[in-house]
Amino acid sequence: MKIYKVRYLDVMGKEVAEFGFYESEGDARRRMIEVDTMSPMASGTADIREIFVIEETGAMAKKLNLSESQLDYYNLKDEG
Repeated sequence: MKIYKVRYLDVMGKEVAEFGFYESEGDARRRMIEVDTMSPMASGTADIREIFVIEETGAMAKKLNLSESQLDYYNLKDEG
């Protein structure tokens, strides 16, 4: 699963503000545009960070028909 974080970066690329997490990239993009238009004279930029969320352990084990102790967390790949 992916979520999208809208944030504001200063001129050095450091995150200085966060404007929420969104399930939809379209919602995140709309929020980013709002943030950009609220501060047109600012010296930083708004952007969207894509974050991959790892499924809950019990659900993942059940889906793969394994026990939780059999899961290899470091080799799991995104299926979608």
